[in-house]
Amino acid sequence: MEFTAERARELFDYNPETGDLVWRVDRSNSVRKGRIAGRVELCKWGKRYRFVTVDGKIVRAHRLIWMIVHGHLPKGQIDHINGDGTDNRLENLRDVTHQENSKNRRRQSNNKSGVTGVW
Repeated sequence: MEFTAERARELFDYNPETGDLVWRVDRSNSVRKGRIAGRVELCKWGKRYRFVTVDGKIVRAHRLIWMIVHGHLPKGQIDHINGDGTDNRLENLRDVTHQENSKNRRRQSNNKSGVTGVW
């Protein structure tokens, strides 16, 4: 079964002011109606994001939120405008290309020029 916006809306309520996904249904002892969904973890590139397990698949919460609000997955990547990967308020999320998303990366520690993207 393919995961759809309808399925996401069936499972979650989304609060655009706080950025929280809240379970609408009880699914297990740890997944209870009314609880904030998911857990915050470091991803493989060292940034913190909220991850949610849905129907056996691990999904980044910001992509799930985009689907709930817009009815489809983003065309590109989701950029957290303020740089905080755990801030999933709708006003902080935008659909961008990989190139656009790379522009707001922090300067790497081995960068001596001070210019992002120069090495």
